[in-house]
Amino acid sequence: MGTLVAIEATHADVSRLATALDSAFDAVGVLERTLHPEREHSDLVAIRNSTHGTPVPVEPTTVQVLRLAHEIWKKSQGVFDPCLPDASGSMRDVIIDDTHVTALRDVHLDLGGIAKGFAVDVAIETLIAHGCEAGVVNAGGDMRAFGRVCEVVVKCGELRLQRSLTNSAIAVSDAHATMLPVEHRGYYRRDVSAELVAQGAIVYANRAAIADALTKCLLLSNRDASAAILREFDARGEVW
Repeated sequence: MGTLVAIEATHADVSRLATALDSAFDAVGVLERTLHPEREHSDLVAIRNSTHGTPVPVEPTTVQVLRLAHEIWKKSQGVFDPCLPDASGSMRDVIIDDTHVTALRDVHLDLGGIAKGFAVDVAIETLIAHGCEAGVVNAGGDMRAFGRVCEVVVKCGELRLQRSLTNSAIAVSDAHATMLPVEHRGYYRRDVSAELVAQGAIVYANRAAIADALTKCLLLSNRDASAAILREFDARGEVW
């Protein structure tokens, strides 16, 4: 996913803590392979290379993240669309069921706007499933904490903000960041001007995947549209 991942957790049993941490890192590693937009054998490449209308078997996590992406695409009125504009298809051409994904047109899925946050959520859920009492997962500016208060310093350009997380998530997008993954395709809206309306955005939500995706909506939407999409997901945001 082009970033470093840091995981912290507490557990009453130290030996079980080690297992929990290893499992959380393993879960992120699986997602990195499964959701990569270009790597051979990833689900996204299989969908991209499929014949129109042919169901492609995918991992359950791929179904989960694509369903969430579709929900955000719909509620943002297409502002968030993880289908790159170098192909004709958009999220309206992606059919998702419990085990398969079907592309009705050429689609080039790139989940760079939501996958890091989704990986954070999966890591958190893994820690909880292993009995951890508290934990924090940070993946390149997408962070989620549970079980205790986590103090966060947000650095974005010249901006420095201190915030607290308690059983919640935060994501930051800086339009002028210089250390970006090589796969990063920038910020765009299909069928309309890609001019950004903000230089950076912070979103607070109950899930990191939602916070991650909504930062892109805030960078690309006017104030009223941004407020509407935040309300849809019971999230809060800041732009500058």
